[in-house]
Amino acid sequence: MSAEVPGANRRAGLPAPWTQECPRSLRLEPGALHVPAATLRVLLKAGPRLNLRYAGFGFEPVVRHGDVVIAAPAPPVPGVLAVCDWDGYADLLRLDRVAGGWTGSIDGLPGARRSLHENAILALVTPEGRAGPRPAGGDRVRLALRWPAARWFWRRIANAPSFGAAADDSVREKYDRQVADYLRMQSSNLTEEQIGALGRHVRPPGRVLVAGAGSGAEVIHLARGGYRVTGFDVLPAMVDASRRALDDAGVEAEILAASLDEFDPGDRRFGAIYFTPLLYSFLAGRDRRIAMLRRLAAFLDPGGGLMLSEARPRGPIRRTQIGLAWLRRRLRGDRFVERGDWYTMYLAPDGSIGFSFLHLFPSGQVEAELHAAGYRSVRRLGGHVIATLSP
Repeated sequence: MSAEVPGANRRAGLPAPWTQECPRSLRLEPGALHVPAATLRVLLKAGPRLNLRYAGFGFEPVVRHGDVVIAAPAPPVPGVLAVCDWDGYADLLRLDRVAGGWTGSIDGLPGARRSLHENAILALVTPEGRAGPRPAGGDRVRLALRWPAARWFWRRIANAPSFGAAADDSVREKYDRQVADYLRMQSSNLTEEQIGALGRHVRPPGRVLVAGAGSGAEVIHLARGGYRVTGFDVLPAMVDASRRALDDAGVEAEILAASLDEFDPGDRRFGAIYFTPLLYSFLAGRDRRIAMLRRLAAFLDPGGGLMLSEARPRGPIRRTQIGLAWLRRRLRGDRFVERGDWYTMYLAPDGSIGFSFLHLFPSGQVEAELHAAGYRSVRRLGGHVIATLSP
């Protein structure tokens, strides 16, 4: 956060479960300042109303991306839009009365609801061009017919960017904007089962390579387990964050700045190579992924193993969206897009919404790419695959 607003530097965890599926924010006008819900609570007590700029696509057409809405304290009413305190964030939700309290939902995701205590409802919202917060008859018809959900389904298709050669840049921008969050979290994604699987290929104090080291959580985890760890990341800011995290943790490891396409360890070899979660899905282009896997194979000790995970489409709705988005981009002349190319939307620290490349893999595609790169044995470990050059 760059704005000097009381309480603005207090960051709660990003709200779940809707953040990645439907990222959104309410920012204080003028200035589009992303401030905590506690700040808005104080300001609403001091004045009759606030102007808030909405970022997101979950309430179209009532509230559109970039609209300024009016928030004013008032008793909650079923069916209206309200500013709610969600784990420290201000969120826009549609209220509904239930036994013992309230729930909040997003028009585009009608099946997802959050229980709300009445004191979490800060203010009622009047959309642009409306005289008051109560929904119009047309709003009720659209909600009853689930039109906002259909609109959201199509919005994900229509918003699918044609990244072209800029796919890598979109991923770098995403993580460059989130360095502080990842450094603050410092949570390793390695499970004991995964550590055990890596241990079948290399025992401490053997060498392990961590690709996409990020802020260093997995590097620290492995180094504390007695391994000699080398990590690398393409972002200089992540490399700096990882080195700071290592210093704070009091462990030793090597952190380098390099891309997956260019990393060169010299004459060092590794008993295991670990890709941080979903890193493989951030790489655009099947041929490029296979060439990178083949190149990394040269850095493995005999008997060494490579572990990675991939993003996969969740259910028939997402698969349909991906297919339609691919067809739409191909018809518009996108020569780079491949089947499975998709994107993530994310909430940046300033409250804006960003778009980043992501490839979603159907069943068997990762295994096929590993085999094409020369890995002879590929087995599943939950959401990960472990590949070796020997049978």
